[in-house]
Amino acid sequence: MFISIALILAVVQCASSSQDQPERNLFILGPVNATIPGYRPVSNQMETKEAARYLRIQYWKKPPSNYNDDDPHGAVFRVPEDRIYFNISPGSHKNAERRRSIFRMIEAPGSNHWRPSTGADIPYLMRETGLLFHGFGLQQGQRRHPWVFPDIVLDHWANKSDGLYQQSVSYIKGNTRGKSMVATPVGILLDPQNPEVFTHLMGTKELYYLEAVRKFPIESPRRDQICAGRQGLLEASRAQYNAYNWRYVSYINGCYLGSITSNSRDEVDTMKKEDGVKFFLGSPLDHYKHAFTINQIFQRLSEVPANLFKRSRKNFECQDCLWNEAIISAPVDAILGVILWTDDVDTPVSRFAREHPRNKAGLWFTNACRALKRINPTAGCYQAINGYVREVPDGIPVNNGHQGEPYFPKGIAGQAPEIIDTVSHISVSGLNTISGFDLSTLSFILFAIFVLFLNYGYEDAESAEMLLKHREFNEP
Repeated sequence: MFISIALILAVVQCASSSQDQPERNLFILGPVNATIPGYRPVSNQMETKEAARYLRIQYWKKPPSNYNDDDPHGAVFRVPEDRIYFNISPGSHKNAERRRSIFRMIEAPGSNHWRPSTGADIPYLMRETGLLFHGFGLQQGQRRHPWVFPDIVLDHWANKSDGLYQQSVSYIKGNTRGKSMVATPVGILLDPQNPEVFTHLMGTKELYYLEAVRKFPIESPRRDQICAGRQGLLEASRAQYNAYNWRYVSYINGCYLGSITSNSRDEVDTMKKEDGVKFFLGSPLDHYKHAFTINQIFQRLSEVPANLFKRSRKNFECQDCLWNEAIISAPVDAILGVILWTDDVDTPVSRFAREHPRNKAGLWFTNACRALKRINPTAGCYQAINGYVREVPDGIPVNNGHQGEPYFPKGIAGQAPEIIDTVSHISVSGLNTISGFDLSTLSFILFAIFVLFLNYGYEDAESAEMLLKHREFNEP
């Protein structure tokens, strides 16, 4: 009787309509790095957990390492252990006979699957999945922070360094005309789903990451050494220092978890419990969207007194720098295009030297557009015109006249430097001191006092006081 019922159920399942097929075979195991028609590799840790539940195979919560060079990259089924985990290492075929890759059915053309994007895709990506924006010209136009036009920065990234390394970006999606949404009115765009765009960490507001760069200098960084060796240890220290002390970090790349935990278990516990920091593996897109949503709250509370935003365990931060921020690395050819967020070409790029003839967003947009197209001919140039993003192929922006005063924060942002010296100027802790007082700090304070009296190279005395408080421009 029971056997007959079982046989009947089996026959009914086999006779099910083709509409049930995607559900039954949503995830499958296959040979390592195989190409299976109608399927794609599982792309992130969250999806790996979903696959483990679907396949009824135990998900390995605490494998010996999530960075295993002997296993294939991505979602891996380890046959001897009968467990599934997500390997963030580029991987190899060394253990191919005892490993299986995990694949997910492509439910619709392009569904959850990244395809190479170009400048022509910018309007679609901005509307559907979101993009990463890096602004040019932030807080420039001063004696110690002179104008560095986009063509110089792009040439440096293309020819003098290994692309963009630990650069500041903001995630943008949909209508982004909020006055404090981005750091500057002109910059470049990247696709967060591009596998070559590596996200180190991200947060709900400006992170003030510059101090971490100063404290843990990295000489001649390389993208192929990200999260590896000494460079990886220093990157982990930067992430931990910034997340613990400034407290706006929401997500840190999971490849740093081991190093951060070995540095200080107590700080990790504090970051997780008090500050809500999480570690992620795989695609960062869902985490970008979450941080972006929280950031919208900051945007709506922009009229609230700035001291209500203060979270830093240090004495300084930019409380009214309300854009979200992430730290990423990428090759130059991952830059999709340039965008100008205003149709007033005379809008200042920087809060300083606002009347300077170089401080005009339209000029910076044209410069960036032409420089990027020399490097990447498929890049696109776009402008927000009357609230809509439109392509400007020749890089000559539309000018609809004065659009009101631009938003500039009163605080000093701590953006990571665009051009990093190969040898850091930061002294070793304990050296160059007088009775425990750092000489560079002393020289900086003397310089700031000089600025206060002469208003030398700054917009006003308030800016100089802010400089003294934040140590934003402490350069050799």
